[in-house]
Amino acid sequence: MNEEATFFEHGFVKLEESDFKSRMASIRCSVPNCLLQAVSPVLLGAGIIDELRVMEPMSVWIPKISMDRIDERFRPHFTAEEFNVAIKNSVSDLLKTFQDLSKIVSNTSDLVPILPMGTYVNFRFRVRVDSIISIMEELQIEKVVGVPEFQWAMASVLAQLLYDFDRIAPVGLLT
Repeated sequence: MNEEATFFEHGFVKLEESDFKSRMASIRCSVPNCLLQAVSPVLLGAGIIDELRVMEPMSVWIPKISMDRIDERFRPHFTAEEFNVAIKNSVSDLLKTFQDLSKIVSNTSDLVPILPMGTYVNFRFRVRVDSIISIMEELQIEKVVGVPEFQWAMASVLAQLLYDFDRIAPVGLLT
């Protein structure tokens, strides 16, 4: 159990604040945007997402293509490693374009659509502690790359939160 859990290169879930009396918690998260798109319906069903921002410095999560079933995935004479390098270079070029153009526009939100879906975003998630079980159950259903890692990080932090609530502020003492 921890107040912070990490996953991927820059992903994290971190307990910011908790209020024993209202049984609310504020959790800071950093995830690839594509993962946020997958889990936001579950999170919004149990709490509030706010303070959404592109992570600074910008970083992008790029899932690696593995060597399994290479004949099915690549044309002859190409390897998974060549593909992974090409993707990384293309994404780096796109991030540089975003950074160059952001010097020209007054509001960079106009440029967000050109960013890769793997661009990390940070947000705050405010949730009732009693909604935690439903979040974990609903995340279990999602069959999207990265959801299990996010679920594990969220569960680690939420386990610590529940432990603290039980140890410091038993339910019977709050009434």
